[in-house]
Amino acid sequence: MIDRIENIEIKDTQIEQYLPSIYARLSWMSREDLLQRFVSIEFNHFLSYYKNAPDLNAE
Repeated sequence: MIDRIENIEIKDTQIEQYLPSIYARLSWMSREDLLQRFVSIEFNHFLSYYKNAPDLNAE
């Protein structure tokens, strides 16, 4: 996920109309809180997906 964030091509013309309202809604968050939330979205999805998977290390 971090690689995807670092390498994403930002298409300003497609998102510029949405940015003011996004910035306004997220303005109360610190940079660290915002990063933690974005990373948590991905990790929570990952953990949920594998929640009931068998333990590959079990004998």
